[in-house]
Amino acid sequence: MHHVFVNDLQVEAFVGVGSRERGSPQILTLQLEVGIADDSPAFTSDRIGDTVDYAAVAELVRDECRATRFRLLERLAHHLCGVIEQRFDSRWVRIRIAKTGIVPDARSVGIVYDSRAGSV
Repeated sequence: MHHVFVNDLQVEAFVGVGSRERGSPQILTLQLEVGIADDSPAFTSDRIGDTVDYAAVAELVRDECRATRFRLLERLAHHLCGVIEQRFDSRWVRIRIAKTGIVPDARSVGIVYDSRAGSV
């Protein structure tokens, strides 16, 4: 399977259960993989219009994180996968979202969501 990826994308988002988390934006770190077709013309055409533009994926994710508020990272991950698949007509999306400062003695906590499985 072929995919475009964006690693260590940092975005601001309002997400969390506790009032401290929901009161101000948090910095989330995302890893994204966006599936492209095995027979994508991009492999021979060399045209950005024939593939998933990773800069456009990053911009979409930033915009969605600014515009939405969810309590759970699971819900945010599901939402982001859906808008990425729809906007870029991708085969699948895998996303890892991490946030820091939530659990003592843990560098980060988060979720991995893969749209192929449809579950966490």
